[in-house]
Amino acid sequence: MPRKAGLSRLLPLLLLLFFPFAQVQANDYLDELIQQARQQRLADSQEWYDLIHYRRGFEGENVFSQADSPNFFNAENGKYNPEAELEATLAAFFSPVRETDKRQNPQCAFIARYHWLKSKLHFDPTRLPEQECRRFNNWYQAINPDQITLIFPAAYLNNPSSMFGHTLLRVDMPNQDERTRLLSYAINYAAETTETNGAIFAVKGLTGGYPGFFSIMPYYEKVKEYSDLENRDIWEYQLNFTHAEIRRLLEHAWELGPVRFDYYFFSENCSYQLLTLFDVARPGINLSQAFPAWAIPSDTVREVLNRKGLLKKAVYRPSSLTLLQHRLDQLDDGEQELALSLSQGELQADASSVTNLPEQSRAQVIESAYDYLQYQFNTGEWERDTAASRSLNLLRARSRVPVKQSVPPLPTPSHRPDQGHATARLALYQGTLEGNAITDLYVRPAYHDLMDLDAGYQHGAQIDFFDLHVRHLHEQDKTRLESFTLVDIVSLTPRNRFFDPISWRISAGAERTPLTEGKGEPLVFSVRGGGGPTYSLGEHQLISLMLEGTLLADDALPSGYAPAVGPSLHWLWGSESSRWKFQFSSRWQAYRTTLQRDEVEYRLQSNLALDKDLSLRLSLRAYGESEDPAEEAMLGIHWYF
Repeated sequence: MPRKAGLSRLLPLLLLLFFPFAQVQANDYLDELIQQARQQRLADSQEWYDLIHYRRGFEGENVFSQADSPNFFNAENGKYNPEAELEATLAAFFSPVRETDKRQNPQCAFIARYHWLKSKLHFDPTRLPEQECRRFNNWYQAINPDQITLIFPAAYLNNPSSMFGHTLLRVDMPNQDERTRLLSYAINYAAETTETNGAIFAVKGLTGGYPGFFSIMPYYEKVKEYSDLENRDIWEYQLNFTHAEIRRLLEHAWELGPVRFDYYFFSENCSYQLLTLFDVARPGINLSQAFPAWAIPSDTVREVLNRKGLLKKAVYRPSSLTLLQHRLDQLDDGEQELALSLSQGELQADASSVTNLPEQSRAQVIESAYDYLQYQFNTGEWERDTAASRSLNLLRARSRVPVKQSVPPLPTPSHRPDQGHATARLALYQGTLEGNAITDLYVRPAYHDLMDLDAGYQHGAQIDFFDLHVRHLHEQDKTRLESFTLVDIVSLTPRNRFFDPISWRISAGAERTPLTEGKGEPLVFSVRGGGGPTYSLGEHQLISLMLEGTLLADDALPSGYAPAVGPSLHWLWGSESSRWKFQFSSRWQAYRTTLQRDEVEYRLQSNLALDKDLSLRLSLRAYGESEDPAEEAMLGIHWYF
């Protein structure tokens, strides 16, 4: 006993004597590692820039990280100094901190950095012991990664953050099929906000007003959100990444878990941030560098798939609404009326009008009624008890019909979103205005209008941002800015006996507008919007009638503003497979307050797609005051890039 007590008293003293020696050894080895890193210029390498999300300023000299959380950096000035951050990171790896439920050793918190630096500097484990990262290892084993799939839910105009579409990653386990992949995990990046006001979201989203975070969640939760609640079709692109690359991607995703990035709607958005994961996974792929100014989801998907050999397989996952509409399309008018009556409880499945149908038709009608009832329940149109009772009766009736499959499978669309036209556009027109020659130049960074080729896009939808229109008046030898469109969004969704959506449009920008005599045609800020029903006239035609309002604002106006209201008519002919598209539109606006006049616009347009990214467009237009509208005829070529 006395001997053991003596050893216990000596142990602290021995540790105190040994610690300075161990610290000196650690400092010596750290100095060696720093010298090796400097000799290899690791801080200037693209791999290090990718790991810390460094970007160069517009002049190419100033360096900054797009990460905005202080805890992402080990050096005080690590956000702006790659070398200081690398050396501080090496120093942090010597930390003796043991992992707990609330704290990680830096080797584990920055595990992708650790393994990259280890591969470059070949750490001596006797001088820099490797820490056991139990939390990461358990997480990685639970995910059990075998394949990475890029997920693209299609555009959803009723959600400002998703009107261009969205991308996320799915981490597939070994030996899964298309159904069991719902049980995989998804890596998502999104703005953290509960904002539902589109205007507020747009302003804050454009200016980095929201924090953006990476998150990992079960994939079926995202499918339910997109497919069942928002009725968005989903495209799944299975990618050819090696297991080593997948591990690097997940190690970096682990590092980014608690890290904030300022969310920018057009640039540092969901799609851009996912590309930074690919850059770390496969050094040299440099996907994020292809989008220095803005990143449209469909463009980022296209950029990924342009890398030779990266796409393994594309899978189409239709939304619940798409499947329902396909089922309803198989019914004739009489069968659709029966399905509607069954779903509403106005008719029972044992009614003679149902039982007298051929078995195949009866199965289709009952299944359609059931699916439509489920759709209405999911959208809140029926109480649970009512929907459950009616659904049970329909299922019982369907079980008595000896037909296995009543509807042919839904065909995959002929074009994927990545196969559509590029989103930036340059257009050059030549024509006449009131008999005088004019030349127009349009530059649009994003994204798609009603007359563009529909392949890969949503038919009847338009989203234009930052469209710049410059006009040269040959007779006056004068060039001027004709208009600048901040945003122009149109959603034309046809009604039928099952669905009654409201079509709508909203636009804002500056445009040349003739005011009172002597005021000329100044650039006037304008906001237009309206809504109304749209109907389908055959397979390829949409016709829409809206009530629209206009607000002009300019110092040259009496009281500084001028409101107007009136009807508009839009007729659109074309489809996903149509190279020819036609549109006729008319609009009448009555100014009855600060201005006393009526304005009209009649426009006929025709577009011929010569190629996916090249088209010819003819535009005939009469516009201005209703008593004497100006006449314009233009022929132009559109190049998409």
